[in-house]
Amino acid sequence: MKSIILRYFDGCPNWKVALERIHEAIERAEVSDVRIDLKRVETAAEAEAVHFRGSPSVLIDGQDPFVRDGDPVGLSCRMFVTEDGPQGASSVSQLSDALQRASCPVPDRSCCTPRPTVRGLEELMTVTGGCRCL
Repeated sequence: MKSIILRYFDGCPNWKVALERIHEAIERAEVSDVRIDLKRVETAAEAEAVHFRGSPSVLIDGQDPFVRDGDPVGLSCRMFVTEDGPQGASSVSQLSDALQRASCPVPDRSCCTPRPTVRGLEELMTVTGGCRCL
C-alpha cells in the first residue's frame, strides 16, 4: 500500500488545493491501494521535530519528492516550481510523476526519464517524468 501524508498548518490557503491535486494525481498515475493521511502541524516545535518544510508538504512513502537543499523548516507557506510557474502546491503532473517514480520496480529508477526544465523562483529545476516500466 502506498502511503501519502499531507502535512499542513491551519493558516495555509493551499493545502486543500494540494489534496485535490493528490486525488487527481492518483487517478492519472493509475496507482491503486493508496492511503492518504492529513497531518496538521500546530507548533514551531512540532515543525522542527518532523522536519516540516512548509505547507503543504506531501510525503510519499515517507519521502518528500519536492524537497530542495536549503528549504527551511518551520510553520510557513511553501512555494513550488511547476510547469505553469510558481504555485502554492505541486501540480497534478508533478504529483503523478512522483507517485509513478515511487512505484517503480527498478531499484535505481533508471527507467524514470527527465523532461525539460522549467524556470521559477530564481532557479532552474528539473521536472522529472514518470516511470516507463509501469
